[in-house]
Amino acid sequence: MSCPMAVDVLMHQREQWRPTSTGKLVGRVVAGSKTHVFLKDRSLDPAELLRSGRKLWVLHPKGELLEVGSDLAQEVAKGQVLLLDGSWGEAGVMYRAVEGWGRPVSIRLEGRSRYWLREQQGEGQHSTVEALLGLLAVLGMQEAEARLRLNFELHVYASLRA
Repeated sequence: MSCPMAVDVLMHQREQWRPTSTGKLVGRVVAGSKTHVFLKDRSLDPAELLRSGRKLWVLHPKGELLEVGSDLAQEVAKGQVLLLDGSWGEAGVMYRAVEGWGRPVSIRLEGRSRYWLREQQGEGQHSTVEALLGLLAVLGMQEAEARLRLNFELHVYASLRA
């Protein structure tokens, strides 16, 4: 699946060993995406993550809300988006590690997660790939969203069957 924006996943070190990781799914399905492993005992170097010529946007609930068709959404569509992949606590640690590297943005995800492979802590808490699906919808990238959604549903189905 191709996507005009650059997509990067910062994956917590424990997440890389989980077969149900949706961050890994993003890495397999989104062309040109990059996965970076977050090690809690090693400082991150921005040079390892930042892509030349692209503004970094960190997708996080604390960020500015993106609205469909907004100027901000158009900017994000041309940039580099960083997804944080891990438990909610791990994502918080990773967010603090990259704070200030890029501009935080958020999307409104409502309802329960379709990610039935792990217990979600509450309404509005979704997997990494669901966050990317929501972002693609806000940015009007319907074809990319549809392809990723199909892969996500197959990932969940196959994992539940296993």
